[in-house]
Amino acid sequence: MERSALQDKNPQYDKFVTDFAAALDVASQKKLSGEIRKLLLDETPVVIPYFYDQLIVTRSNVSGMRFNAMSQMWFDRAQVSGA
Repeated sequence: MERSALQDKNPQYDKFVTDFAAALDVASQKKLSGEIRKLLLDETPVVIPYFYDQLIVTRSNVSGMRFNAMSQMWFDRAQVSGA
C-alpha cells in the first residue's frame, strides 16, 4: 500500500488500539474494544448489500447442487440418479 493511502489515520482509533494492546486485564480490554467498536460504527460508511432476483434450474434427477446469491455453483455434492 502506498504511503499516500495511509494519510487518513484516526489518532483516537490508534490510541484505543495501543491502549487495548497494553491492557493487562480482560475488563479493560472489553471496555476498549467497545470504544473501538463504537468509533468504527460511527465512522464507517453505510454499506447496503443487495442481490438480484434469480432462478436456478436443474433437472429432476440432479440433487445436491448448491448455489449462492452471486450465482456461484458448487458441484461437490451433486449427484445424478437414473436416466
